[in-house]
Amino acid sequence: MRVLVLLLLLMAPAATAATLDHALAGAAPGDWIEYRADLVAGGGSPCCIDWHDGKAGRRACSLDGRQWNFSTGADRADTQLRVFVRRGPQGPDRIRAVGASCPVDAGAARI
Repeated sequence: MRVLVLLLLLMAPAATAATLDHALAGAAPGDWIEYRADLVAGGGSPCCIDWHDGKAGRRACSLDGRQWNFSTGADRADTQLRVFVRRGPQGPDRIRAVGASCPVDAGAARI
């Protein structure tokens, strides 16, 4: 997980990485920090889906969920990816990313 956090931080501009570090330091364990990154043009926008009668339907992505079904539909005109980083007791412990227009369910946690 730490390697993934480092990769995301390296991909972000230095100012964003410093801001993310600062936000995580000020967050309580269990809180989520959200930042945005540009999507690659034409790559589709990831969003959670449910399957009903052989058809995919969009649903809210649960940040605490362990099993997600994803679709990267080109029908969404998102240009940004919402990246969520959860602060654990020792620092970042979970990362989730969805398209900017995807609904997100944080449960009782703060974003």
